[in-house]
Parts: sequence; structure tokens; C-alpha cells
Amino acid sequence: MGFLGLGKPLWKHTDPDIRLGAIGEIPDDRQDLLAGLARTDPDARVRAACASRVTDDNLLGALLKEGDPAVKRIAGERTSGAAETKLRSKSLGECAVYLDKVTDAKSQADLTCHARDPEVRRAVFAKLMAQSDLSDGILATVAIQDASGEFARQVIPRVTKRSTLKSIAAKAKHESARTAATARAEQLGQDDGKPSAEQLRQARRKTLEPLLERAIRLAVSTDWVKTEAAWATFDGEWTAAWAQVQPEDNLNDWNERVLRARRDFTIRWDEARAKLTALQAQAEALLAQAAATLDPLDETAWSAIPADIRLPLQPRWVAERERRIIPEAAPAPVVLKAEDEERLAAIGVEAETLATTGRDARFRYQQLHKEWSRLAADLPPTDPRKVRFLNAYAQWKDAGRQATIARSAERQQRIEALGALVIEAEALAGSSTTLADGDFAAHVQALKELQARWKAVGPVPAHEAETKRSRFRDALDRAWAPVAAQREAQDWERVAKAGNAVELIQKVEALTASEDFPAIANAVKQAHQDWKALGSLPRQQGQELWLKFKAACDAQFARCQPFFAEQDGLRATNLEAKKKILEEVTALVDQPTIGLTGSPVDLQVKKATGERLNELQAAWKAVGPVPRGEDGPLWSAWRAVLDRWYQGRRAVWDAQREEQQANVPKKEALIQRAEALADAAEAGQKTPGLSRPPERTLIELRDLSQQWKNIGHVPREVADTQWNRWRTALDRTYATLKDHLAAEDAEREANAAKKEAMITEVLEIAAHENARWFADEVKAIQRRWRDVGHVPRNRMDDLNDRFRAACDKVFTEKAPPTEKRA
Repeated sequence: MGFLGLGKPLWKHTDPDIRLGAIGEIPDDRQDLLAGLARTDPDARVRAACASRVTDDNLLGALLKEGDPAVKRIAGERTSGAAETKLRSKSLGECAVYLDKVTDAKSQADLTCHARDPEVRRAVFAKLMAQSDLSDGILATVAIQDASGEFARQVIPRVTKRSTLKSIAAKAKHESARTAATARAEQLGQDDGKPSAEQLRQARRKTLEPLLERAIRLAVSTDWVKTEAAWATFDGEWTAAWAQVQPEDNLNDWNERVLRARRDFTIRWDEARAKLTALQAQAEALLAQAAATLDPLDETAWSAIPADIRLPLQPRWVAERERRIIPEAAPAPVVLKAEDEERLAAIGVEAETLATTGRDARFRYQQLHKEWSRLAADLPPTDPRKVRFLNAYAQWKDAGRQATIARSAERQQRIEALGALVIEAEALAGSSTTLADGDFAAHVQALKELQARWKAVGPVPAHEAETKRSRFRDALDRAWAPVAAQREAQDWERVAKAGNAVELIQKVEALTASEDFPAIANAVKQAHQDWKALGSLPRQQGQELWLKFKAACDAQFARCQPFFAEQDGLRATNLEAKKKILEEVTALVDQPTIGLTGSPVDLQVKKATGERLNELQAAWKAVGPVPRGEDGPLWSAWRAVLDRWYQGRRAVWDAQREEQQANVPKKEALIQRAEALADAAEAGQKTPGLSRPPERTLIELRDLSQQWKNIGHVPREVADTQWNRWRTALDRTYATLKDHLAAEDAEREANAAKKEAMITEVLEIAAHENARWFADEVKAIQRRWRDVGHVPRNRMDDLNDRFRAACDKVFTEKAPPTEKRA
């Protein structure tokens, strides 16, 4: 670990992405650290990643109470999933505490059907049925999957849909469930002569179908006025019919199609109206052109106008055309002075230029109009020199009207935007009364964004915006009130923390009296953590207190430099030690296969290698930390070589797992045979006529035991259960044979006594000075020894060894040397 934050663990890094990546390097046994980060880390992703690695039940329970919503959800899922796994495979006595942790109805239904222990199934089913809002889907799951029929018959009365009951009647595993579902469906169809839910649903669909077809026809109609009236009638009919629709009808797509048809017609109608307005403007322009020019009327352009626009204006067109074809006697042209003619042309040019400049040209038009009126007073109304100014002025006024209309529309949009912001501000003010501690930052941000959007709306007349502005300010004041109260409380809290900061500084300064440098370093690190935990301090004192705290820590840091240098040397030594361990591990992992893969020699070498790797892993853990910068690459190399080893062993473990899975039904068959043998033995004990010879039962027991030994291991999760059942069956059988076994034990003890007597007899012969003379008697005793039956197993080897030794004394005795005759 570094000092003053230097070289701190990556899960303490200021960058949340780095912290997130470092979560995977935290060992699984650091459950307290993972749970603490899941509660306190500032980044939601890091909290969620830590919560997903917590497996301790107590810590998961704490996260359910103290974590954020995402952490609570993850903790709940892990708790529920672990509880469901235990309930699925264990007895009720072993896992009763997990019943309350499985609250999901779907999980409860699954356990009801598939838990191994019947008592667990009944307990979970009771909790499931205690819920009042069970869906027909959950009830159907139990009714169909329950192979015993015990639970299926209880849930069927709560099913309300005939379609669900029909599905149960077709799919249920138990005959009684299928029969009950059929009867329940018939009952629902006959109650009070009312139509079934399916019949009602079909009736509602039949009511809506013609309306849907009608909407589709209306959507493509081009008789706009008539169709608009038809839509008004249709809307009422559809609303009344849609009010009868139930959620289970699944007709939302029909409603969407009707709304889409209505929307499409409205869009097309708006486009047609816009086009109609444009065409009307075009016709009016042609009539204006006819009235203002001496050219013949444009029949081609007039014929291009649609008939519904052209026909109403046809009389005016005909009259204007006849007037053009038979014009009145034109008055004599008026001759102006050259300078007046030139000035009038210049006024026309400037008027046409000003037509596109907006409202600012109004005063200039007034000036030009006075001069134009003087110069064109004697000109006829249709004189081009006079009409030019009038057309330009009319164009300017039309542009002004259009601009006024646009400004009014924009102003109305801004007023509506202000109204929407007022409603949003009042909603925000209403929600501010229920703010939690973690919601204040988002609340403040929302208020700031709301104010920025209000300013961005743009200008609105004061008399139109005053009411909305007052409501907006009042709503903001009410929304800011809890924020202000919280900030005031935080200010007081900061003042209170200033005293704690002073105490922390004094605590660091007091370390000067100590010479225990490791303790000093740890104390300063803890002081830094405590300082961070203080949070914000008063602005006037915060910087000053921080400088004092930093100076005190720097002073202790300077005193610890020799200790740190010693630690650096120790870390260098640890680095060399870990490198040596890594080299040995690499050599072990990379060593070639001995013999054939899977041969006894290869398996023995692999076993020895695994044992040595376990020892080296323990040695690795025992070595202390290494220098910063070296730990990451070293750890990566260490994990890489171990991953190669375990990846190579995974195939073996998978094969072992498959073999263990295959052994489960074999042992299950032996257990069933043992239980049947126990049942038969107990039945024979109660009814002598059904009894079997004890010797035959013992032979079968020993045969079953030998087969049990020959079968390999089974998975750990079922080993205890199978072993307990096996031992129970054997104990039951042996309990019925206790008298026979006692008689056998007595007979073996008597045989042991006989053999003891034979050993004594042989020893007496061996004690004779010429024991070899009695070899025939010893051989006879050996034949009698073989005829004696079994003795207790714990004495058999001792008796045989003693008898053999006694016989050897007789048969190995040498004859004395023959005396020479004189």
C-alpha cells in the first residue's frame, strides 16, 4: 500500500472505469469489502458489479436494506436464487429458513412441482396459495406440472378462464387434474346460462370488426367535408364500443389502426386544404392580373386550376375576358415631362425594392406615396406607370400581413410553451415534498434546466405572460424550499464537522510520541480515510484545516521514510521469491505427459503435480507484497499459468463429473433393492410365514455392499442423501437379523476357544524334548483346526499366527546328534 493515496488499490481509483475493471481482481473471500463497495461507491456500475459478486447470506440481507434500487434488485435475485436452489434439493428441516426468501409466484410454482422433498413442496404451495392475486398462468403451471395431482386439484377451483381449463385438461400429467379441469370448464359454461368469457370476447371482436373496416374506408376517402362529418359520428361509436373491450382481448393493435387511419385522414385533409388555399390564391392572382394588364387572359393557366376552384370564379373570369375582348374606348395617353417620367420610373423601382424589406419601409413608402400621387395624378388607373407603384405597395402590405400572422403564431407558441413550463414547475414543486436524500442533486438539476428553458422561450407580451410568470415563480419557490432547507442543514453539519477535523489533526500530531512506524503508517492512512468520511467543511475554514492536516501527515510521512525503505527491500525479496515459485509452477504445468494420457502413471503424476501446485499456491499466498508496478504483470503471469493447468484438467473433471452423474442411477437402484430387502425382512419379522432364511438375507446384503463399494463417487449434492438412505436401509435389515448375528457371534467365540485349546495343545507338544516324535499328532491337530468354523474377525489373524508359530516349533526342531559307540 502507498502513503497519502500513492499506489492505492485500483478499486479506490478516482476514475470509475478503472474501479469497475478492478472489481474482478478482488478475491471472493473479501465479501465484506465487496458488500461495502456495493453500498458506498459513487458509481452505480461499480456498485452493481460488486453486488453481483456477494454470496454471503448476511451481507446480501444487509444490501437488501441499505443498497440502492439496482443493488437491492441484484441482492434480492441472488438471495432468491440461492434459496430456490437449496429448497429444490434439500429437506424441509435443512432449508426451512429459506422459505420466506422465495417470494416470486413463478418460482414458488416451480418448486411446488419439482422440489425433491414432499414437505418442501407442501410448504411452498401453502405460501403460493396464500396470495390472492395469482394469475391463471401460474395456476395452470401447477395444475399441469404436478405429477401427484395433490396440488393440481386444489388450484383448479381458482382458475377463471375456460381456455386455461381446456389447456389443463389437455396437458395435465395427472388424470385427476384433467378430470377436474374438464368439470370446472363445463361448470363455467353452464352457470346461470351466461355466455363464457371466450364467447363474450368473440362478441366484442364482432362488434369492432365492421367499425375497423369503416375506419379504413374513411381514411382513403377524398370527399373531405362529408368524410369529416362521418368521422365525427364514427368517433362516438368507436369510443362507446372500445369502452367494452377487456385487456385480455388483445385488441390494442385494432385501436392503433383506427387512430392511425384517423391521423392519416387528418394529414391528407390538412394538405388538401393547404393546396386549396394555394389554388384559390392562384385564381385570385390570375383575376388580379387580368384586371391590371392589357395582355390577353392566360386561358392555359386558367384551365389548369381544378374545377372546384375555377367554377365559382368563372363568372368573373368570363366578364373580364369579354371586357378584354371588347375594350372600351381607350382615353388619350397622358404625356409627362421628361424629368417627371424619369422620376416616376425611379419611384417604381425603389417601391419594388422596398416591397421585400419589411416593416422598416413604412415611412419611406409614405414619402414616396406623396411624390407618386403628385406625379401620377393625371394618369389613368390602368396606366402601367401608375400600376407599378400600386402593385409594389400591395406586395409590401401582403408581406406585412403574412409576417404579422407568423409573429402571432410564434407568440402563441411561446405562450403555450410558458404554460407547459408552468405545469411542469408545479408538478416538480408537488414532488419536492417527498424527496429522498439521494434525489436532491437530480432535483436541483431539473430546476436549473427548467429555468434555462423558461429563459429560452423568448419574448411574450407582459399582459399575456404575467399570470404564468407569477405561477412559475411561485412553483420554483416551493420547489427550492426543501433544497434550501437541506443546504442549510448541510451548512450546520459542516460547522459541526470542523470540530471533528480539529480532533483528527490533533490525533495525527500525537503520533509524534510513537516509534512504531508500521502503526504510524496505518494510523495516517486511517486518518486520511476518516478525513474523506468527514465530507465538506465550512468554506471559510476548510482550506485552512486541510493545510494543517496535510502538514501533520507530511511530518509523520517524513519520519516513516526508513520504515518505507525497509518495506521496499522486503518487497524486492518477496518479488524474487514469487518469481521462483512462478518458475517452478510453470515447469510443473508445462512438463510433458508421462506415458499414455490417462494411464495409471499419467494419473499418478497428475495427482502429484496437483498436490505440489496446491502447496505452491499456499506458499505464494504466504509471501508478502511485491513492489508496485511489478504486482500486476506478476499476478497476470501467475494466473495465466494456473489457468493453463486447470483448463487442461477441466476435461478430466468433466469426465469425472459425467461418471459421477452416471453412478447416481446405479446407486439409486442399489438403494431401492436394499430398501426392498429391509421391507421384506421387517415383514418376515412381523409375519413368520413371510420370513426368509437369515443366511440368504446376509448373502444378499453382502453382495449389495460389495456392489456399492465397486460403484464410484456421485455428485456432492446428492451424495449425503443417497448415503443416508443406504445406511438407513442396511440398519433396518440388520436390526431384523440381530438374533441370528448374536448366535453367529457366540458360535465364533466358541470356535475361538476351541482354537485356543489347540494352540495350547501344540505348545505343550513343542515343549517336549523330542517334539518331532509327535509330528503326526500335530498334523492331526491341524486337520481339526481346519474343521473348526469361523472365529471373530478381529482375532482371526492373531489365532492363525500363533497356531502357525506353534506348529513351526514342532516341525523345525532338529534331531540331537547320534552318540558314537565306544
